[in-house]
Amino acid sequence: YQRRVRRALLMPNASRGLVAQTADAVIRRLESQGMCVLRDTELLDWHATGGPDPRVSALVTSRGQVAVPTDANVVLCAGAWTPLLLRRLGFYCSMYPMKGYTVSVPLSECDAARVSSSTVVDGHFFTSRYGQQLRCTAVGEF
Repeated sequence: YQRRVRRALLMPNASRGLVAQTADAVIRRLESQGMCVLRDTELLDWHATGGPDPRVSALVTSRGQVAVPTDANVVLCAGAWTPLLLRRLGFYCSMYPMKGYTVSVPLSECDAARVSSSTVVDGHFFTSRYGQQLRCTAVGEF
């Protein structure tokens, strides 16, 4: 894959979030800014222009086809499916779906100075620094 996702969001002071409440807040904010949000609609396919910078021209949804204006941006929020869907457009999105087992541990000032921002151990155990907390996540069943 030659293309990469161009933007990411780093929230160094983040701790944890409630997915449904966060999604609702983001949707309300987008709609307040004039964005078209398709609720309760399944994305089945899309049509895109080719070339080095592909553009989505239409969405094929469970409610029919939706034309996408040429100057519009499409935001894909498909969770673990995002890399698979973006691959069809030739984009690579580095995202590893996890089982969701997480524990956050507060760090003392001494510990915080020694902890790096991200660590992977044997591909099954991950740690990530979130402000004054260390978040540990494991892949698979305990």
